[in-house]
Amino acid sequence: MLYRGFTQAELQREYSPGSMVGGDISPYLAAYRALSTEARAGMQVAENLRYGSDPQHVLDYFPAPNPAAGLHVFIHGGYWQALSQRDSAAMAPALHEQGHAFATLNYTLAPDARLGQMLAECLQALCWLGRQAETLGFDPQRVTLSGHSAGAHLVAMVLADHGQALAASGLQVTEAVLISGVYDLEPIALMSVNDKLQLTDAEIDALSPCAAAPRPGFATALPWASATRPSSSARAATMPSICAAPAAMWGFSFSRGCIITISSCTPMSLPRPGERQHALRSNISCLRFAENMSG
Repeated sequence: MLYRGFTQAELQREYSPGSMVGGDISPYLAAYRALSTEARAGMQVAENLRYGSDPQHVLDYFPAPNPAAGLHVFIHGGYWQALSQRDSAAMAPALHEQGHAFATLNYTLAPDARLGQMLAECLQALCWLGRQAETLGFDPQRVTLSGHSAGAHLVAMVLADHGQALAASGLQVTEAVLISGVYDLEPIALMSVNDKLQLTDAEIDALSPCAAAPRPGFATALPWASATRPSSSARAATMPSICAAPAAMWGFSFSRGCIITISSCTPMSLPRPGERQHALRSNISCLRFAENMSG
């Protein structure tokens, strides 16, 4: 057994985005891209705004009608080696209808960047947005973040380790939505997805959100897919018990899509992916959750 009772084959299956949809996730990604293209065609958007010197250091910004509006920022997934901000605008119309500005970030992917560099780039992009708030037209004190899969990992690490840098840029994060995130890097290092990442033991220790201390004072939502593989449904049922200790410590009631207000700086005991059903990682879930959260 490689990791918490899982064999190599089981790990590969549990962490495969296509394993819950017949092995082929491409129709979902195509739909996701189509929705993003539709959003860009029907909305005002400033594309490929540079937040750094590298060609990959770009973001797309969808302004709100009101320059005092809040901003929602999305960081895409793709196991740190696929997708881009171009694929990640499907939730923009729903957020815009509720009066929010929206930004979607790009970052350098593996194998051209190590995980720490990706994290630094996401932080750089967020700080750039904070400094450009007046020019772009949003309220930097009303910022929410979300990420899916690898993107949720990056959001979690930004909030755990870099609150001071965000504050120095003028950015105040009030809420975060972590969608089907990867919170423990140990099993990632044991699978083929690591071929491009080449994670070291030091990176696993330093960049796993489950071992990090979250910044207090903001609310975090932890949604996950409800569909489960029959062989793994028992593990899905363990998720509330895994979070029972931090729930009691932080004072929240755990449920699907719950809002967690972190009021103390204790180590983050987020659900470890190997202990709950990974289930459908389709990015369409991000759109649906964004619509639910936007009100």
